[in-house]
Amino acid sequence: MRLIHNPTKKSWTFLSAVQQFLFLSINVLLKHFKRRLGRNEGRQNIPIPTNKNIHYGEHFAIVSPITRKHFIDKEKEKKRKETEKMMKLEQQ
Repeated sequence: MRLIHNPTKKSWTFLSAVQQFLFLSINVLLKHFKRRLGRNEGRQNIPIPTNKNIHYGEHFAIVSPITRKHFIDKEKEKKRKETEKMMKLEQQ
């Protein structure tokens, strides 16, 4: 039957449909095989996020992020202070 009617279904789907329509007429089974499948809508669109107004109230703090430059400058300042300290000790 599969070779004669060439249904578009997969083998497993074909066998389960044959079991399901075993006691019904052959025309109902053939109609089931020829029915059009649902149309694929494709990839779902990602919704564009809207800007949210954030209410900064009493319990919020706005903190600026610390950058890499901050840490580099901090290390340079630390070294500079150490060298100044060493210079003062040598002068005394």
